[in-house]
Amino acid sequence: MTSHIFNDQFDDTYPATLSRKTIQEHLREKMNYQGVVVSDDMQMKAISDHYGLEESLKLGINAGIDVFCFGNNLLKEQIDLNECITIVENLVESGDISESRINESVNRILNLKNKYLNT
Repeated sequence: MTSHIFNDQFDDTYPATLSRKTIQEHLREKMNYQGVVVSDDMQMKAISDHYGLEESLKLGINAGIDVFCFGNNLLKEQIDLNECITIVENLVESGDISESRINESVNRILNLKNKYLNT
C-alpha cells in the first residue's frame, strides 16, 4: 500500500501514490517488487486538496497503482465507481493511459487471486 507521503529524495513533484519515480523506478525496478500496489484512501486531503479525481486516477495509474481505495467517509461528495470507470475508459481512449498499463494491473490482480484461490 502506498502512502501519500512526499519525499523529494524520490520525486520532487508528486507524493508517493502519484509518483512514477517512486512506484516504478524504486519499488518495481530497484526493489524488484512485482506484486499488486494498492493506494491509500484517495480522498485523504494530501490528494483530494491538490488533485481532482480525473488527474489523481491518471497520475496514479501511470505511476503504477493497481487498486485504488476510496473510503467515501472523508469528503462530503461520495466517489461513484461508475464515474471512475468512465474516467479511466476516457483516459485510455485519449491515450493518457495506455491499454497495456491497464493490462499490467489486471494481470497482477489475477495472479494474486490465483495464488490464494489455488492454495
